[in-house]
Amino acid sequence: MSILWLRKEELLPTAIKEMKPVDIILDVGCGIRPQNYIVPKVHICCDPCRQYLDILQENIHNCQDRSYFLINLSWPK
Repeated sequence: MSILWLRKEELLPTAIKEMKPVDIILDVGCGIRPQNYIVPKVHICCDPCRQYLDILQENIHNCQDRSYFLINLSWPK
């Protein structure tokens, strides 16, 4: 394994180039804005804050590019 040193402005573009397409993503701690770098068929959003998931549910109501599954769980669960 090698270490690749990057400047701050290079980090995100370099990381996005390395991401592989997948069918399912588990997005832990998604908050009100889940990741959008990879567009899966199924996007599982897990967050301990019910209020965040309620806002997210409203924001994704008309989303057509993927299926969302929202889970309200704390770290111990």
